[in-house]
Amino acid sequence: GSFYNCNKLSSLIISGSVNTIDEESFRNCYGLNSLIINGSVIYIGTCAFYKCSSISYLILPDRLEKIDSYAFYSCSSLSNLTIPKYVTSVGSHAFYNCYGLKNLSIPQSVTSIGSYAFYNCTSLKKIEIPSSVKSIGDFAFNNCFSLERISLPSSLQCITQHLFSKCVSLKEIIIPRSVVIIH
Repeated sequence: GSFYNCNKLSSLIISGSVNTIDEESFRNCYGLNSLIINGSVIYIGTCAFYKCSSISYLILPDRLEKIDSYAFYSCSSLSNLTIPKYVTSVGSHAFYNCYGLKNLSIPQSVTSIGSYAFYNCTSLKKIEIPSSVKSIGDFAFNNCFSLERISLPSSLQCITQHLFSKCVSLKEIIIPRSVVIIH
C-alpha cells in the first residue's frame, strides 16, 4: 500500500478526483485518528484501513458503493458509523474488532453483509437491518456481547451459522416469516 505503516500520520482528508482507495493503501497507520473521505470515492478496497486503531472520527463519501473485506478491520477507536446511502455491499470482516463501535446506521441500499462483517463489535447495543438486505454471512454479528435488540428484515430467508453467537445480552429478536432456514 502507498502509505502502509505511516504511523505518524494523524489526519487524512481525501478529496478531488480519487475514486478508489485500493487494498492496503493505509494499512497499519496506527496514529491516524481523523479520516475524512470526500469527493468521488466509490470503492474502499481490501485492508485499506486495516488496523488503523486510532480512527475515532470517520466521514465516508456520499457516493461510496462498496466497502470491501477487512477495509476497517480492528479500527477499535471508531464509535459511530454511518454507511452512505449508495453502499450495496459490506465485505467480510469489514468492521471486525471495531469494539468501540456504539452507533451503526445501515442504509436501504445495502443488500449483503459479509461473513464476520461486525464480529466482535462489543459496544453495539442495537441494530436495525434494513429490508433491502437479502443475505448476511456467517458470524456477521458474533460476539457482539452488548447487543440487546436486533431487527431482522422480511427479505431475509436464512439465518446463517453463528450469526448471533455469544450475543449474551440479546433480549429481543423477531424472526420474520420470510426465514426458512436457521443454521
